[in-house]
Amino acid sequence: SVAVTLTGDRFTSPMTVDAGSGITVSNVNVLSATSATATFGVSAVSLVGSNSVTVTTATGTSNARTFSIFPAIPAISPGQLISGALDTTDGRNPFFTSAYADLYQLTLGATTQVIIDMRSTAFSPLPYLTSGSGSFLNSGTTQISTTLAAGSYYIVASSNAGGATGAYTLSINVLPYLSSVAPPFGAAGTS
Repeated sequence: SVAVTLTGDRFTSPMTVDAGSGITVSNVNVLSATSATATFGVSAVSLVGSNSVTVTTATGTSNARTFSIFPAIPAISPGQLISGALDTTDGRNPFFTSAYADLYQLTLGATTQVIIDMRSTAFSPLPYLTSGSGSFLNSGTTQISTTLAAGSYYIVASSNAGGATGAYTLSINVLPYLSSVAPPFGAAGTS
């Protein structure tokens, strides 16, 4: 079960939500004309990938938005290095749907400086960091360095090319981190 918040405009009760094949929707609650909540029950046999979500009120059906289904969402913690691989059975990157992605949950008990490092020789990595509600917070080509408050976050391990597959490593606060080189220049043939 996934508690979701739906944001839009012209929401009225009664409202139904269609989240696609393999997802049952319950507990639909219209909070205001721009916000509603619901519970998505994702079946164990749901197809991995992107589902279209629409809402219907007495005046009609909305445009579609995407809800991504992943095979699993393992936990990752500071000090941990994970070896993974992007392949065609993975979910899709919710921010770049032509790319495959793996999703990891990061839970912090206190404010923590984190350096998320993703490396691959098979493709050009592009990790994303989201809030616990899935809102985009940050992305970076191989690294994200930021301070996070206590709470839950998600890391989307992906590539910057659609359809890329292959092995990668993902770590948090494991590898050395270089923040600057001063001066950042020099002349050829000098020390």
